[in-house]
Amino acid sequence: MFPPINGGDKSKIANSFSKTTKDPLKKRLENKLQRFDLEWVANVEKTVRQEQIVEATKLQARDERRREELEKRQKNREYLESFTAKGWEDWQKNQDQKKNRLIAETEFRSKMTGKLRENFEKFEEYERNDVIQGFIDFETNARRLGVDLEHDFEPTKKGS
Repeated sequence: MFPPINGGDKSKIANSFSKTTKDPLKKRLENKLQRFDLEWVANVEKTVRQEQIVEATKLQARDERRREELEKRQKNREYLESFTAKGWEDWQKNQDQKKNRLIAETEFRSKMTGKLRENFEKFEEYERNDVIQGFIDFETNARRLGVDLEHDFEPTKKGS
């Protein structure tokens, strides 16, 4: 039936057989695997898109957090500025009130001192007038009684 194959012919036949049989098998295998390759490429592309979406989402979330943090800091700065301004206003009001209170106290003390001085001067005038009137009454009474108030104040000599 088949002629005997010697060693050199064997390799030729094997090579020719593998060429003829491998190509259609290889093509069929490649055709079957091509579907998996296409699926793998699609999955890789899908993975890349998903990673891009995740990265974009991360960037968007980071930008959102950054914006929120900036807004928060801006609000804090505005609050601190308004708090400081209000503090300065309150301090200035307190200083004005203190100044007005000191002025009022000074005026009150001045008025009270003036009233006390006035009362003291009235009392002093009354006492002076009373003393003067006392001398006048004394002299009048002494004249009525005939007492000589006009005399010489020369010292008298003892023993003479």
